[in-house]
Amino acid sequence: MRTHHPVRAFGSTRTRRRDAVTLAGNKHVDVDVVERKKLLVVGAGPAGLLFAHLVLANPKQSYEVRVVDARPDPRLQSQETVRRQYSLGLGIRGRTAIRNVPGLWEEVKQKGVPCDKFLLHFGKRAVQLRQNALPGTEASLMINRDELCLALLEGLMSRHGNSGKLTISYNTKCEEVNVEMHEVALNSAEEGEHNYTYDLLVGADGVNSRVRDALETSTGLAVEKKFLPNNWKVIYQKFPGNMDPLAVHAIQAPKAKNVEGSEPFGMFFIPSPGNNACILINWNKNHPPLDLLSLQTGKEVAEVINSRVEAVEGGILADACENFVLTRPSSSLTIKCNQYHNTMAKVLLLGDAAHSSGGASGQGANSSLQDAVILEQLLASTGEDLDATLEEYSRRQVKEGHALLDLSVYNQPRTVWVRTLWLLQNARRAIFSKLLPSIVQPPIPNLLTQTLTPFSEIRDKNSFWIDLVKKDMQE
Repeated sequence: MRTHHPVRAFGSTRTRRRDAVTLAGNKHVDVDVVERKKLLVVGAGPAGLLFAHLVLANPKQSYEVRVVDARPDPRLQSQETVRRQYSLGLGIRGRTAIRNVPGLWEEVKQKGVPCDKFLLHFGKRAVQLRQNALPGTEASLMINRDELCLALLEGLMSRHGNSGKLTISYNTKCEEVNVEMHEVALNSAEEGEHNYTYDLLVGADGVNSRVRDALETSTGLAVEKKFLPNNWKVIYQKFPGNMDPLAVHAIQAPKAKNVEGSEPFGMFFIPSPGNNACILINWNKNHPPLDLLSLQTGKEVAEVINSRVEAVEGGILADACENFVLTRPSSSLTIKCNQYHNTMAKVLLLGDAAHSSGGASGQGANSSLQDAVILEQLLASTGEDLDATLEEYSRRQVKEGHALLDLSVYNQPRTVWVRTLWLLQNARRAIFSKLLPSIVQPPIPNLLTQTLTPFSEIRDKNSFWIDLVKKDMQE
């Protein structure tokens, strides 16, 4: 563990300070100030920022909060950076979590677009597969990840920036975690290499979590990592005039005939502010569309896409495709841990650092925000018994993370007979759950996006189908 460049403001923990206070008659005296414990959150993503909100808003919490992130400050991000990311969908789970901070959801909404439908295109014909909002309920919100982080950060600074209990450091890497000493080695351009001693460390640093890696190496945490078979890139342009700008549109581009290296690819048109579309282009990495990926200019990319897709009025624009050429493909990684805490190390994992479904169900951000709420509630309810908080957090959330992974990944049967059964039972549920809601449950995607039913309960009630598809996909 590095020992140079200490930061004295974040020195030893659990120390009582004495501050000068002015009393009546202008007499200055020293008084004891309530002891503050050191809470370090590694990762200023949605879950980490919401957790900081909740801790600082609760007068029962006695933590001094420091949040660090290796990424740049989202307040300084260029629009080009934003356009390299695809939008997240915040449904009832994420919305309910954020509403635990009064007024914060209204601030987040300003940076996104409501979305109430999912349409599948067959040539020039579109079929509505799902309505994202039940009658009388709120639509899902499509929002870019950095825009979500920006809204949460601005809300955090406006509420607690002058409290003396919050420090946020961007461009700051977590280099090493000493779980025995409860110390983290940080490195930033502004402060150099320095150590931070914590009372509680929360790893909210995503699928490539350094905090999780430290637990895996030092404490024997069991972690399963698997890459999903799809890669993707993003194109950003105005929404086509023939498409509903408040719906997600899915299009499958077929394999081109008599073209070497041609393979199918998918396109998702996701609503974005300003009547724009975030267009996610994805393909099976084992069968990449080389006729598309080998191109060198945006004009060539646009020509290939437009020759394979009929549904886009006006076509994909050449200028918008320049970003496609310049960026490398992204991939999705699933994470499964046997527990989300270590009592000795005083460490917890939050969000994608603990469980990632690789974006397969669209519930990653929503479940991460739920984690933040559960963790803060447990911290408040268990008081000084931190060990009890850590253990109860894992007891509750591990089963939810495992269930969400199963629900997200095991939904694409390989064999024709299983796929037919799967589609039929989903169609049956879609119809009869509206006619007999007390008897027939909705399809799994509806339960995930439109209800607060725990993932573990959804998994248990659909265990026959999930296990059937899991077996079929693994054979």
